[in-house]
Amino acid sequence: MSFEKTDHAHCITWDKFGQCLVEWGFIRQDQVDVILLEQKKEGQLFGDLAVKLGFIDEGWLTKATARYFGLSFVDLDNQPIDDELSCVLTEPFTRKHQIIAFAFENDAVCVALSDPGNVVAKNEIEQLLAGKSVKFFCASTAQIKHALDDQRVRHLKLSHKNASKTVDEILVYASKNNASDIHFETLQDVVRIRVRIDGILSLYKEIHIESWPQIKGRIKVLGNLNITECRMPQSGHANVILSNRSVNLRIATHPSVFGEAVVVRLLDLNNDLLSLPKLGFPGDITAALKQIISRPSGLFIIAGPTGAGKTTTLYALIHELKGKKLNIMTLEDPVEYQMPGLRQLDLREEGILTFAEGIRSVLRQDPDVILIGEIRDENTAAMAVRAALTGRLVMATIHSVDILGAFPRLMDLGVTLHDLSCCLVGVMSQRLLRKLCQDCRRNGQECAACHRLGYAGRVAIPELFIVNDDVKRIMVQPNFEMKAFASVICAYFNSMMSYALSLRDKGVTDQSEIDRVFGAQSYRMLQAQKA
Repeated sequence: MSFEKTDHAHCITWDKFGQCLVEWGFIRQDQVDVILLEQKKEGQLFGDLAVKLGFIDEGWLTKATARYFGLSFVDLDNQPIDDELSCVLTEPFTRKHQIIAFAFENDAVCVALSDPGNVVAKNEIEQLLAGKSVKFFCASTAQIKHALDDQRVRHLKLSHKNASKTVDEILVYASKNNASDIHFETLQDVVRIRVRIDGILSLYKEIHIESWPQIKGRIKVLGNLNITECRMPQSGHANVILSNRSVNLRIATHPSVFGEAVVVRLLDLNNDLLSLPKLGFPGDITAALKQIISRPSGLFIIAGPTGAGKTTTLYALIHELKGKKLNIMTLEDPVEYQMPGLRQLDLREEGILTFAEGIRSVLRQDPDVILIGEIRDENTAAMAVRAALTGRLVMATIHSVDILGAFPRLMDLGVTLHDLSCCLVGVMSQRLLRKLCQDCRRNGQECAACHRLGYAGRVAIPELFIVNDDVKRIMVQPNFEMKAFASVICAYFNSMMSYALSLRDKGVTDQSEIDRVFGAQSYRMLQAQKA
């Protein structure tokens, strides 16, 4: 219990308050004299010394204080606390002044204080609750502290419950709209939540930064991540059911200026989406792909940037091979699609450091078909070629702009043209173009079906080059030049741009979308070539 000497509205003095305590029978006069004497030595407050010396317990002192100030005493241990009032006064403020808002009474906010004489605190409360009536009560310091502690625990539980609900709502929204990613981006005062639908990031909502720890914690729990680690990047995964669909979540955290940012990637585990006919490739390309995967050995490469659908196409090809009595193994970082019947290895979960080490381990398992998530270094490229040369069908992805860019990329990774001529069976490149919203086209205006973007869904734009004997002879010529080779092989396949323009002419997509994906410069180059 704390009392200042004469700064309060009631102008309390220790002699006067002590006299009241004596008159009311709480303590004796000689005890008041001892308290005042000790106060001169130790400088502690009157009420604190009275309790410390054992002359009165805190409960009776609180009742006497309430009587002195003309306030009602409230026993917080037996008083229900209205949790809706936890946000009326901030926790630092309530802790500092030992106060708590605990109930509504006749449209007035009931506030308990341990020191009713603290005019400064009372004035601040009335300012903070401007427009609301305030009724003050007196309660002991211990009971207020205990009530604040309990309120904090209940608030945290409620926050976590609300966080779970918020995360679930975001995930369901993303799943229903076929979003591929959810980005939680921390800014100074808010967390911006954006979802990537059909390759485009759009704002979903913003939340206050104070809610972020609970929401982030919920996401980390889903991904089995360390919720206390905020300074180092982490990654994890989870399988959840969203809108009656099994979805795999890939969760990655990364520290930023205003706190941890999180990206959640959604991978639909519905196998129907991974069948080759569902990809929508032209009939001639689908037939050629089936021929490629019917080979007993060789190296097949799918090229393209991140987000072009390379892995989805690989799994569609693997899906075609299921049930053919083959030992099919995949090596990824991480495993993106879980498919029954395959032996799938996750580099991180298996403790394998590189794709090259993984391939070396896989080869000991006598595989017929190997899927490699990405050829990203010289050792992996060498092991992929070795596996193809020793009688396995190897399918892999590589980052390059198109088919023509895949060859110099492989050569940069140390693969010789001689080895490629011996094992390479084909190279494919692809992009994803947004399709025009047919509802918008029919109605002649934007509609809610496509979020008023004018596009709904995407279509794969492929180009496929099959390595035949003529091409192999060119690759092993001693005076081989990549520039000349590029001009030769262009005659063996139709470019992605040609296919994109044909879809534009059919009204499937438009020129704006082609320019966004390929760039206006690529389009002009193609037009120049035709001229």
